This record gives sequence, structure tokens and C-alpha cells, in this order.
Amino acid sequence: GASASRSSSTNGRGEGPHSSQALDEEPTLIGRLRRWSRRAGWGFVFSELHNRDIFVQASDIQEGCVLEEGDCLLFQASCEERAPSSARNVRRVDADELARQR
Repeated sequence: GASASRSSSTNGRGEGPHSSQALDEEPTLIGRLRRWSRRAGWGFVFSELHNRDIFVQASDIQEGCVLEEGDCLLFQASCEERAPSSARNVRRVDADELARQR
């Protein structure tokens, strides 16, 4: 079931004195893996919303998920000064699930 506790004091942008709240409160973004180095363990996902590349590390990819360049992804992003700086909770998504997210 859905959680009954919701905070009405945030504006969804992480602004204010409590900007380091749980990642669960950050919006889920859609992007495509533009570059990936399996050896180095990092790459870049292109955020459609921000029209820019966002850094992603292997440690921020959901366990068991193997990525390849061009994969469509769902992720959350930590932001610094209004620009996303790094992707978190990254997972690959298929076309059917992507259609449901839009």
C-alpha cells in the first residue's frame, strides 16, 4: 500500500534549510546512457529534462543492472546550484515501462 505520511512543507525542488532530505523525495528523471566505461566504473547519462549530461558511477546503479551505451534509464539526481551534478538510483527501463513513466 501507499505511505500515508507526506510532507506538505516542501516545494519539490530541495530548497530551504532541509535540502538534504531523502533521495526518495527527488523526482524520477528519464535519460539515455550516452557514455559508459565498465572498466572505470563511470559514465554519463543524458537528462532529457535538463538537456545535459549527468555523471553516474557504478555504485549508484541498482544491483544486478548491467548497462550499455544507448540504454534508456530512470534515475534521480542530486543537484548543486540548480544543475544536476550526479545520478543516483539508476536503473535500466524498457519501452513499455518508459511509456508508463511519461
